[in-house]
Amino acid sequence: MLHDSPNAHSDYRHRAAAAGVQERGWMKRIILISCFILLSAGMVYAMLVPVSIVNPNFESDMAGWDIYPIGCTVEWSSDTLIDPGKVFVSCGSGFGWLQQNITITSPGVYTFSTWVSSTVNAEVIIDYMIEGGSIESINLCPPSELMQCSVSMTVPSGINEIQLFFGINTERSGGEGTAAFDAAELNYEPSVPPAVHSVTIPLSSGNEFILDYTWTFGEMAITALLAIVVVVFCARWMYDVAIQLWSMRGDNDSI
Repeated sequence: MLHDSPNAHSDYRHRAAAAGVQERGWMKRIILISCFILLSAGMVYAMLVPVSIVNPNFESDMAGWDIYPIGCTVEWSSDTLIDPGKVFVSCGSGFGWLQQNITITSPGVYTFSTWVSSTVNAEVIIDYMIEGGSIESINLCPPSELMQCSVSMTVPSGINEIQLFFGINTERSGGEGTAAFDAAELNYEPSVPPAVHSVTIPLSSGNEFILDYTWTFGEMAITALLAIVVVVFCARWMYDVAIQLWSMRGDNDSI
């Protein structure tokens, strides 16, 4: 009959203890890498969404917005347009605007949107100041029961603030009327051109199918983070398999 020797048991215990130490070391590495990935994801999100609007939904007031009621009335209402709380503008002559300054950190394409229900042309505006004046982009949205009114502008490097406006200007609205606004939002796209890629797939007929696709900056960043996650977990799985094989070898040697 074969018996395990005391030395074999001792060697096995030493290997198990060493494996436990390596296990704890790997767990620390996994935690550190996970923290790094979460931090990187937060940085990518901050790069993709570098700006935000104060009080975009007007839930209880118009705080955070400057009001310009020149010949018009601009009031807050608890009624619901998209969500409870909205801005109501009524103009006979002149203009009624809400305006907010937004500090920005990156050049790119900024899109300002708000939901509107109006009897005349409503407008949304983005502009930024330059020496001697301003550059602005205006979109007039026709009368409607409810629509999202949007305007986009490419902002160059060196600009650190943009201004957002929405409301009615009777010079452009088509006459006197009213408009209700709610759910303002500001979106950003970086001015980095998307990378163009091609995939060639050979077909059984001898022809080739070529697929062209583009990745935006955000997609590339997210793909890189996912690749890091896959590499880490594959390495961890391979490590576990190696430890199990080594343990099985030790068990066979001790018999």
